[in-house]
Amino acid sequence: MDLQEQRAQAARDTLDSLPESTAGAIRELSRYDFMDPEARRKFDELMDLLKQRMIESHFQDMREQFGTLDGPQMEGLKEMMRALNRMLRERAMGLEPDFPGFIAVWLVLRP
Repeated sequence: MDLQEQRAQAARDTLDSLPESTAGAIRELSRYDFMDPEARRKFDELMDLLKQRMIESHFQDMREQFGTLDGPQMEGLKEMMRALNRMLRERAMGLEPDFPGFIAVWLVLRP
């Protein structure tokens, strides 16, 4: 076999041995050396589209969850966001915010 045939066979072997899980297959294909630049371009476009759809779905879920919050829950969320923004300002000023304290108050002690 010449070099090009060997490369093609190796590529087929790689594709034949992709993991069954979608995440595993995507991970392997992300590292895959596509022989056709157009195939790589289309794969990258597909990945960008999937990422965009996942983000849209995530934000839609968040909107729906926020819509069910009552007054005290919404006030608690606003208070948490103020604390997070305060930590970000501290970090921007070169200070070391109390992230473990934030986690303890907002993610561990809260239901």
